[in-house]
Amino acid sequence: RVSGKKGRQPEPSAARGLKAESESRRVEAERVSERRRKAAVSFEKVRVCCDRAPAAKERMEESIYNLIPMGEALSDAEKRRSSQIYKSVYSDKVRKDLAAAKAPGQTMGPAVVEHPSADQYLKRGQGIPRKTVPAEPRTFQVTKPAVPKRDEHPPMPSHHSKDYLKENAVAAITALSKKPQQTVVLDSAGSRQPLEKSGLVPVYSKKKEFGKTPDYLQRRKEEEQREQIEYNTYVKAVQDQSAHQKLSTDERDAILQGLRANKEKLHREYQGLSVMVDTVSKRARKKKMEDELAQLEADIDKIEKHTAIYVEK
Repeated sequence: RVSGKKGRQPEPSAARGLKAESESRRVEAERVSERRRKAAVSFEKVRVCCDRAPAAKERMEESIYNLIPMGEALSDAEKRRSSQIYKSVYSDKVRKDLAAAKAPGQTMGPAVVEHPSADQYLKRGQGIPRKTVPAEPRTFQVTKPAVPKRDEHPPMPSHHSKDYLKENAVAAITALSKKPQQTVVLDSAGSRQPLEKSGLVPVYSKKKEFGKTPDYLQRRKEEEQREQIEYNTYVKAVQDQSAHQKLSTDERDAILQGLRANKEKLHREYQGLSVMVDTVSKRARKKKMEDELAQLEADIDKIEKHTAIYVEK
């Protein structure tokens, strides 16, 4: 297929494949030649080093200590740099003091120890003497009485005419017979249990304390009453000293009746409000009446709960 424009015609797919293969071969050949060139340069460097090795061996012996050049081989710059290093004037004195404080063989012993002869072996009593603690004298406490002497006569037991056999027989005859223990059978296999522990007998209700107030509750009640009396006495003393007086029963009843009357009157007015609350004034009036009713109810409840009411003089 020939394009409409004049010029170079498109190559077929086989030609493009051969061209790419030849290009890759050329790149691979360049890489191999570069590696060979580098290997030749390295080999040349090694050969030069091998040629110089005898001269270097004469000048420096192969040793790890010869890695650092000696004083003769130092350059002028290195000698100048080493001469500029600070050196303390007290270094020699410090070395002498440190050496004087050390003792040879202080911890590990002397380096060379003279071995004793085989004939001079350690005999009994020649070693380090062992420290012995003197034993405390033992004291024995005599618990038994001393043996009576020949002319002493110990007290003899008193003889009595009590007949133990007769007394045991009388006690056995006059003793009450033992009552059999009441049991209850639990199942058909014959398992038994004491009747008192089975719960079938009213044991708790037969006690003396059943149905009575416990002692600790009575004590607690007495303590509360005593504390209430003390508190009332204290409050009365404080109120007498302060500017408050207690309302009488008649005054309290009169105030309570007046509050109830005001509540009834305000409740009737509240019932007479219009059903439609569509203006601002109506809503405000309703809200005010509801607040007054709530306050009256709270005052009435407070007065009804408390019998003693104090007011300022």
